[in-house]
Amino acid sequence: MSSHDLQTLHRHLSAATAIVEKLLNRSPDALSTGMRNPAFFRETGHLSDAGIEAIYKLFDEGCSIEETAKRMGISFRGAASRRQTWAKYRNKLSLAEAGTSPPATI
Repeated sequence: MSSHDLQTLHRHLSAATAIVEKLLNRSPDALSTGMRNPAFFRETGHLSDAGIEAIYKLFDEGCSIEETAKRMGISFRGAASRRQTWAKYRNKLSLAEAGTSPPATI
């Protein structure tokens, strides 16, 4: 390995060590709020169908994006993306129930 490769490796290991130390210093209550339920995730780390349903249920219950992200153990950005999809679906569903068509898109 070159000197540059070793420096890069050291930098990455230092960052990983800092993350682990932060996790170890959390209180039990802090850990319990963001723990991921393995049933909600595929091996790839992406949400499973059950995980997507769980997120939509949280939105149905009125949870915010931030609260949903914390409860599911996902990023705010991921929860926001799911919220947007959920809102589009809910809009289409309510329009269908009312017997109207959604506005045309260009």
